Amino acid sequence: MQKLYPRLVAALRSKIFFMITLLVFVFSSGWLAFSAIYPMAFDENYHLNLIKMHAHMLTPWFTHQLAGPAPYGAITRDPSYLYHYLMSFPYRLLQAMHTSFRVEVVSLRLINILLFVWGLILLRRLLLKTRASSAVINVALLFFVLTPVVPLLAAHINYDNLQFPLVIWLLLLCLEFREQLFKKHRIDLPTLALLISIALLGSLVVFTFLPFLAAVAVYVLYLLIVAVRNRRIKWRRRLSTGWKSLSSSKRYGLGALLILSVVMFSAMYGVNIIKYHNPIPQCGQVLGPSRCASYPPWNRNNQAALHNPGVNPNPVIYSASWLGGMFDRLFFTINGTSMADNNANFLAPVMSVTAVIVGAFGVILLIRYARRLVKADAPLVFLIFVTLVYVASVWGRNYHDYIHLGKIVAVNGRYLITILPIIYVVVAMAYQEFWGTRRGWQLGFLVLSFVLFMQGGGITGFIHYSNANWYWPDDPLVLKLNQRAKQIVNPFFFPK
Repeated sequence: MQKLYPRLVAALRSKIFFMITLLVFVFSSGWLAFSAIYPMAFDENYHLNLIKMHAHMLTPWFTHQLAGPAPYGAITRDPSYLYHYLMSFPYRLLQAMHTSFRVEVVSLRLINILLFVWGLILLRRLLLKTRASSAVINVALLFFVLTPVVPLLAAHINYDNLQFPLVIWLLLLCLEFREQLFKKHRIDLPTLALLISIALLGSLVVFTFLPFLAAVAVYVLYLLIVAVRNRRIKWRRRLSTGWKSLSSSKRYGLGALLILSVVMFSAMYGVNIIKYHNPIPQCGQVLGPSRCASYPPWNRNNQAALHNPGVNPNPVIYSASWLGGMFDRLFFTINGTSMADNNANFLAPVMSVTAVIVGAFGVILLIRYARRLVKADAPLVFLIFVTLVYVASVWGRNYHDYIHLGKIVAVNGRYLITILPIIYVVVAMAYQEFWGTRRGWQLGFLVLSFVLFMQGGGITGFIHYSNANWYWPDDPLVLKLNQRAKQIVNPFFFPK
């Protein structure tokens, strides 16, 4: 054990291990992208149709609402449009090449996978700024990509796949700004300008970016206040040093990006607040109930609100249901929306029990070792702060809907994907503190957890529970490959 353990740790902390993790992720999500039927469960049809609509536009904004029913909501005032606009350009290219519909779908899915890979690369850079060891980070990222909803979401045409790398990039820029502020005693204007631009543009990809924007804004303001009070900034000499060090083209480019992001953000969120007193106005506010009845999310909520029977407002009771729903939709396997067993979902029992036990005990350890973990680790404190702000915002929105609608809606585990790896790393650090020098126990626990997690982790659950209706129709090769994969995976599942 004395010789084995150092070698194992060296392997786990290596870049090769991280590359293997990326390959596992790309293989898993790529398998789904090529074989899973369209549309998959996470609103893929909605996103592709908006991409098609943007493909006929020069600017990213819808200047007018189409007459009649509004199946995609109030698109002129919907701030979540930037993903669809950007994705419309590869779609236009595919259209110009006269490719088949399936080639278009698979190609756009592969672009989404590449966006997620970009996010994973940035994520490792971000986490390495904490005191967590590279071995802990690599192991946490492996379990992250094996969380069933992660490769499944990445294989979708979905704006969450662009939000993921942009959030990680934003947090990385924030920590780099902090380093410049406290190590070189200067406000790095280029980093700050890029940080603001990404924060504003990310909010136009999907509105759930706003909590990250708020958390980063509060943190940057806090850093500046601390730096001013401690007199660490030599204002006149240092303020513009970073800006002047850039080439003219970079200065003009970064300045243009900042101005563009401010204008675009204000044109959507600013106008919405002024006109509708809501940064994200409901479809009914903009178009009226009759036209919005064809927009499924709005119609669902409207009908629920009209027939609200009243619910127990106890937040503790609700939180238990909320946590259960989030867990279920992080670890479940779900099919597409175009077959007889519409949106059937399954939860692999061994993997689920493993995740519950490891997670619950990890939270207990986290509470016990919290002070030790955050001591002298400002980057980790920042990431925990952002995680708490975001989780609180998601919970608050869901709880508000629960009270207003009289039912639990939109409790989806995929909304937590962006902050999930941070949680995994923090919990892994707590376990590391617990095991201490007991290397044999630490190694055994890791191997056992991995083996049990593979009983449904990654795409193994999708393959195990799938049937012919889950795949592209009229494709014998896809069906044959998945049947063969099913034969390989099934013997390892318990119960059979």
